[in-house]
Amino acid sequence: MIRRAGEEWIQIDRPFAKTEEVDLAAVLTKVGSTVTVGGVVVVGEQLMLRHALLLTEALEPTTATTATPSSMRPRWE
Repeated sequence: MIRRAGEEWIQIDRPFAKTEEVDLAAVLTKVGSTVTVGGVVVVGEQLMLRHALLLTEALEPTTATTATPSSMRPRWE
């Protein structure tokens, strides 16, 4: 949990590829054109999608996703 300006946030990091297995420019272009909040970070050899949500929003049933992890996996082709 992250506290900023009196608000509590959660940060979500999700590994999705190894750096040597993808075209980094294509990944950054795709993420830059589709992600409103968040981005891509490198942790070791892994590329990770990073996103943050207000804790209050994350706990609301209407904002929770029902998608499975495999259906949320980005496609960089």
